[in-house]
Amino acid sequence: MKEFLLPIFNRDRVIPLIVACLMALKAGKAFRIIIKEELDDRTTQQNRYLNGVPYKLLGDHFGYERDEISETMCGLYFGWREKKVPRTPHNRNGIRDVPMRTTTTDESGARDVLSTRDFWTYVEFLQRFGAKYGVLIPDPDPNYKHLLREQEQQERAA
Repeated sequence: MKEFLLPIFNRDRVIPLIVACLMALKAGKAFRIIIKEELDDRTTQQNRYLNGVPYKLLGDHFGYERDEISETMCGLYFGWREKKVPRTPHNRNGIRDVPMRTTTTDESGARDVLSTRDFWTYVEFLQRFGAKYGVLIPDPDPNYKHLLREQEQQERAA
């Protein structure tokens, strides 16, 4: 399998390589060519921050586990939908509210990790939510907002 990244800038260098690769494909065989936008997914460090700082601080404050905080915060941020669940003595109608999406899945449950920008917008929501209840959620890096603005400016210029 061959994979190429068509960069934002200097595409003229990569396009001939892609064409040469396509021309070299074996005749008489079918090939699947997929073009997918390169997304700036959040990093492992950002995941550690989300779980170790905002979710931890909110969980400690409200007395809930990480998964409970995550579900509640995603529901408050992305909205809620009803989901059928088994009827139990605690849920007689067999319906439960769940978040429309999470930080890693879209509305249909397919994997869809938030981009870095959308992730930080979500973190800012968590910070505002925490502040309402006296929970100070610090930024992971004092320069991240500056770096985010730079990234947005570069994208607009492209």
